[in-house]
Amino acid sequence: MTETDPLWLRRQVGRELRMFRTSMRARTGREVTTTDAAAELGCTQPKISQMEAGRYKLNWRDVRDLLKFYAAPEKDITRLVEWTKRAEGAPWWDAYRSVVHLSYADLVGGESEAVRAINYDFGVVPGLLQHQEYAQVLTNKSRAVPPTHREAILQLRMNRQRRLTETTPLELIAVIEESVLHRPVGSPSVMRKQLDHLLVMNDLPNVTVQVIQTAAGFHSALSGRFALLEFAEFTPAVYLEHGPTNGSRYSHDPALVEVYTEIAAEIRAKALNPDESGKLISAARNDLAREG
Repeated sequence: MTETDPLWLRRQVGRELRMFRTSMRARTGREVTTTDAAAELGCTQPKISQMEAGRYKLNWRDVRDLLKFYAAPEKDITRLVEWTKRAEGAPWWDAYRSVVHLSYADLVGGESEAVRAINYDFGVVPGLLQHQEYAQVLTNKSRAVPPTHREAILQLRMNRQRRLTETTPLELIAVIEESVLHRPVGSPSVMRKQLDHLLVMNDLPNVTVQVIQTAAGFHSALSGRFALLEFAEFTPAVYLEHGPTNGSRYSHDPALVEVYTEIAAEIRAKALNPDESGKLISAARNDLAREG
């Protein structure tokens, strides 16, 4: 059973509260500031700002009253009030809060609500498909992870994978580069376990692994890893990760989502189909076996 992520839902409600407030002028000819909204609700202006940022515990009556003030359609009021009522409690990853930055929290929370994800990684196996020993090597060698945080981050990564085997699992399409299959991470034993794990996961009905052969040449995703999330109730989102210097970003911006939807289609067209990809993974696994 999928666990709703209350903090992620809260941010979605806040994002839409801001959208309905800032669109007032276009929709009604009347401009409304956060100070105006605070006066209407009988609260302080910082509370409105915090609500819009998803950093304030929401009360469904406050959300309803603000949306009415913003002249939101009744169906949107009903929808957002329902989201607010679901945004109670702590997220499943709350125990790891000290090691989860905001954009990664949005990714993990988004995966809890998403029905489909397209992940691309050019350097390593995507996190949702990493074997525990492979993930441990990556965690231990990362300069961005302090030694005191390694165990918590590893547990978080492993628990995140439960989304693939729940009663209503996430549909995952993982596109990886051929070079990932041959890049040593840890010992040959670790790599064999990782490649075996990829083959097992590729057999799940909700998981598709596609490998882009090096001979396919340049494509638009080589600038960085990304995850494209699709939802039943929410607008699509994209998570971009560009390493420790440039950081990461999570966004529902339609223009950005459109760009990465096109990129996802491009790389899937360049990649081998799941059966061919499985054969390539098996070949890499057999090469490791011969090496001992």
